[in-house]
Order: sequence, then C-alpha cells, then structure tokens
Amino acid sequence: MQTARTWSPAARRLRTPVAWFVALVLAGGAGLAVGAVPVAALPRPAAVDESTVEPPAEPVDPAPVDPDPTDPAPVDPDPSDPAPVDPDPTDPAPVDPDPTDPAPVDPTDPAGPAPDPSAPPTEGPGETAPGTGEPTPAPGPAEPPIDLGDVDFVDRSHLDAVVGDPGASGELADLAQSQLATIDEALRRAKQRSDDAGAAYDRAREKSDEAQAVVDDLEQQADALRDDVALSETTVALMVQRMRSGSYVMPPELAVLLDAQGDDDLLYQYGLLSGLSSDEARSGEAARVVAVEIERLTIDAEAAAEEAATLASEAERERDAAVAAQESLELQIDLAEQHRGELVLLLAELGIDAPDSTALADLTAARTSLRSAAPGTVNDLGYAAPMTAPSVTSHFGYRIHPVHGGTRMHTGTDFTVAGGTCGAPLYAVAAGTVIYSGAFGGFGNHIEIRLDDGTVVAYSHIMDGGLGVAVGERVVAGQAIALAGTTGTSTGCHLHFEVRIDGVAVDPLPWLAARGW
Repeated sequence: MQTARTWSPAARRLRTPVAWFVALVLAGGAGLAVGAVPVAALPRPAAVDESTVEPPAEPVDPAPVDPDPTDPAPVDPDPSDPAPVDPDPTDPAPVDPDPTDPAPVDPTDPAGPAPDPSAPPTEGPGETAPGTGEPTPAPGPAEPPIDLGDVDFVDRSHLDAVVGDPGASGELADLAQSQLATIDEALRRAKQRSDDAGAAYDRAREKSDEAQAVVDDLEQQADALRDDVALSETTVALMVQRMRSGSYVMPPELAVLLDAQGDDDLLYQYGLLSGLSSDEARSGEAARVVAVEIERLTIDAEAAAEEAATLASEAERERDAAVAAQESLELQIDLAEQHRGELVLLLAELGIDAPDSTALADLTAARTSLRSAAPGTVNDLGYAAPMTAPSVTSHFGYRIHPVHGGTRMHTGTDFTVAGGTCGAPLYAVAAGTVIYSGAFGGFGNHIEIRLDDGTVVAYSHIMDGGLGVAVGERVVAGQAIALAGTTGTSTGCHLHFEVRIDGVAVDPLPWLAARGW
C-alpha cells in the first residue's frame, strides 16, 4: 500500500513551473545533450545588441578575418577522397607556362614568324596532371589584329593584266608573296589574341571559384551552428514531452529536489540550486555567444557572396571575350584557306613555288585528320567514352598537385590510353554544341560541349593544332573532336576530362558509369 507523501516547505516551493527549468538544466548533466538555453529566433537569429552583453572572461570566438579574394581558400583533403597521386619520376620535367611575351614580328617581313622549334611533348608512364589551371602571367600589350577581310588580295584579273610584261609580272609576284606572309602574320596574331583571352578567362574563373569557396565555407559554418542549436532545442522538447507523459526517468539529483521527505536535505538542496544558478548564467552567456557567432558568419557570408558575384560576372565577361577571340580566329582561318589557295595558283602560273604555311597547317592539321577518323563506339544508351579504352591516372577529388605542390581540388579525371596518348583521338560523349574551343591558361587547349540535357563536358591539354571543332558547331556522340596532348600546365600527354552540372564539377567516373561506361 502506497503511503501519503510528505513535502517539506522547500520542496513545495519547487513544485512550480521553475521546477521544470531545473529539470531541463539538470537533465544536461544526465547525458541528454541540452547544452545551452534554447536560443529564440533561430535558425536566423536577430542581431544581438552586444553593448548590453558582458563579455566572457576568456575570448570565445576569434576576431573575424575577411578573406582576401586574391588568395586561394585553404582546403583540407577529404580523408574519404582517393589518395593523392604523385607524378611518376620517369615523366618529363613539368614545364610551367613561359611568362615572357612572344617577340614581336615585323609584319612587313615576307618570311613571317619562325616556326616553334620545340619538340613535340612526350608522354611519361603513370603521369598525372593538374586538375585546375595555374594562373598564367598577364600578357603585355596585344599587337593590333590584321583582318584578312580588309586586304585587297591579287586575283586572276591582276594576272591577266600583266601578261607579256615581265616587269609587271615580277611586281605582281612580289605582291602575292607579301600577301602570303600577311596571311601567316594575321593568323599568328589572331592565335595569340585567342591564347591571351583564354589565359585571362582562366585567371578570372580561378578567382571566382576561390571567392565562391569562401562563401560556401562561411555558410557551412553557420549552418553547423544552427544545426547544433536546433538539436539541443529538439532534445529539450522531447525531454519535456516525456516528463509530461510520465515516461521520463528522473536523475537522482532532481529526485532529491522534488521528492524531499524532510528538512535534513535542505543544505544539499541549497547547494544544488546554487550550482543551478551558476549553470543558468553560463548557459545564457553561451547562447548569446552562439547567436553572435551565427550572426557574424551570416554577415561575412553575405559580404563574401557579393564579392563572389562580382568576380563571377568578371569571369563571364572574360569568357565572352575569349569566345569572341576564338570566333575571330576561325574567321581568319577561313579567309586564309580561301585566299592562300588562290595566291598559290597565281604564283604557280608565274613559275614560282609558294612556300608552305606552317601557321595555317598548325591550326588546321587536326581538322583534316579528324574528318576521316573512325568514330568512337556509341553504346545502346547513346553515349560514347571520351577515349578508346582509357585508363585512369588521377581521380576526381583532393590531391597533391603534381607540378605546383600543395593540396588542391582536382575537378576532373585524367585518362591515358595504351600504346601512346599523344595524338590519340578524343570523342564527344553525347550530342551537343561546342561552346568553347581554344586556349584556356593552365588547362592548355580546351574544348567544352554543352550536351542537349544542359550538362557541360570539357576536354583539356589538347595538343597544339589538335582542336578539331569550332565554337557553335554541332557534334554527335562518338564524333572525333580533338587529339590528346600535354599543353598548359601538364606533366605528360593525357586527357583531363570534366563534367559540370549547373556549373558545379562532379566526379566523371560515376557520371560515365550511369551512362554505360
């Protein structure tokens, strides 16, 4: 038989709503992770008037540091990511982009610019390559372009006018040869302008990516604090619900306060209440500190987001400029092919052999070979692999940069093929439209294709002269679009392949696997 409970005066005073608060705080000591007094108005707390808050004896949060948008955001490698791949010591020595500008060429010199004497790149076994382009030095003042559309080229009518006049025929031959040199110089300048614009875009996009990384980091910190507070509030609410339903197991300390049978426990009760008061003060201060920190992170994230948006706009402008330079180069190539053929025929009738144009051949060699190249294999889902039977040499994720050192995010997957990667054909993985085809700083020669579903795939480090498609061109799955190389910041011939969805780089291997590769 249960006896009637006798309550002391002190205990009766505790049988009030205050007792619930006592239970909440002491429950924290019982392992329920209450942690702090719940903070109102979260997850987005109102700004706290710090002038009314006594600062803690020891500083809790460090002074905020505004990120420098020109400095790369520090990143720690994710332990779940694949181990970094060091470059194979048998690879050729990495070559950084030459920061010096090309020597100016006299446009009146009929010989035109000398061909590049450098040997073709060689592939090292087990090589790896950077996943992000290294910023290249800003170029000097660009030489003025030569628009071949403005040149009054000699033609058949001029040849007919000098028949039987050796002196006039010699002058016409000199003019035709001079115009051949002008074609080469126009192509060289157009190519240089395209390269410079691509390097500027590379620098701008890297700054934009770094600024966005700062924003993401600040937002993640604020979200983590909000989640912690929300978890504490949920835990407290669950405990109160259990207490009301009678399913809560009361810790011994709380039982002493609420279930005293006499006055002999008053001293112990007083000690507990004194500790409770101190805990309440510390909990309230901790809650205010958390609210201030969340507010600081939120303000910093908003400021960083504004800076990131500005840099993203600048990067987009640089991209537009790079694409415009590529389109201008394509126009000059078309005009060069048209007029050079006519000049060569005219000189042949005058008994003169025209010199070969290395400038034009370098820019169009891949197109000639790729037009006759066999297409890549297309599976039943309508997709092709970017190379034939490729092997992975470096995975997507954080790694030690093989050229510049330090931990960096590798935003793609590197592939090679057996039998030699230099000059190996690269294939469109699906139907789409070419949106970039040209130099791209540390990525070297670079092609981007927007697939019909909006996904953008990219191919980097393509060999010089290995671009087989132009901006605006439609491609189909399996079409040969380029030749693999080692241009840009690279340690050997390979393909750096990227997949971006809504502008965010994703791991290409699962993406390809989901499409049958």
